[in-house]
Amino acid sequence: MPALLPRSPVSIALGAILIELYPRGFLRSPLGWLFNTTTHPHQHHRKTNWNFGLYFNVWDRLLGTNHPEYASAYEAATERPSESEDAPALT
Repeated sequence: MPALLPRSPVSIALGAILIELYPRGFLRSPLGWLFNTTTHPHQHHRKTNWNFGLYFNVWDRLLGTNHPEYASAYEAATERPSESEDAPALT
């Protein structure tokens, strides 16, 4: 389960290419309040004044150092791609 190993080698590798292991809406759960997602360190490496926690998100939430767009960036990363009109129908 990803929540038990928030920074396992698999999650680090997937995070490097911004693939989320957690489902859409995870940030609104109690575990989402506690653990970081792959979006969290990705934003830190792009905008270094935010998202300092490695494993847990508690301190960033309490100290106000979560990036203001963290939740919306996470939701965008977990969004399903819309179906293209040009894609063949599966029958």
